[in-house]
Amino acid sequence: MLFRLLFTLSFMVNTTSFAKVEKGPKQGSDFPHFSVMDIKGKKVDTKQLISQGPLVVLFYRGGWCPYCNRQLQAVNQEVFPKVNAAKGKVIAISVDKPEEGKKSGGNLNDGWHIIADNDAKLVKQFGLDFVVPKKLVKTYKEKYQIDLEASSGRTHHILPVPAIYVVDQKGKITYAYANEDYKVRAANKEVVSALMALKKGS
Repeated sequence: MLFRLLFTLSFMVNTTSFAKVEKGPKQGSDFPHFSVMDIKGKKVDTKQLISQGPLVVLFYRGGWCPYCNRQLQAVNQEVFPKVNAAKGKVIAISVDKPEEGKKSGGNLNDGWHIIADNDAKLVKQFGLDFVVPKKLVKTYKEKYQIDLEASSGRTHHILPVPAIYVVDQKGKITYAYANEDYKVRAANKEVVSALMALKKGS
């Protein structure tokens, strides 16, 4: 337990000012729409939601990942108010099963949509799927007490490449960031700038 605590505390979220995209949809492309239920049982139909305002769609590895938790909290504080003011929505997607997703959403504003994509259908739809090698799955579980199968309820060992998208009301991606280096996340100031650009253009 002590080792895991030290391991967790050692994580820091690095941000970059460059919109790096290695996998998934690119800026300027059509957003891959979907219609699913969130962990609260609310329907999340992205085609319907963009009729009300812009979307910020975020893929994170799971509630067990301290990098992800720090990013979620930062987005909650720095990005969510801007999206909410624009009558938009923030959607966060992971392969965690619903009960794990509820833990992640517990410290976030009520306006978030948390989606439990534990079959990795959306992750694959966006081309963000990464299969964790079996040896690393074992190391996570035995050395760090991180059980990927318990978190997702599945044995596919798929995690999403961390990514974030800003989607305008025409269904176009105006900002895209995905980085296979899970320690490096998008700078929130870039996400906010993309949202502000939509406001100016409206």
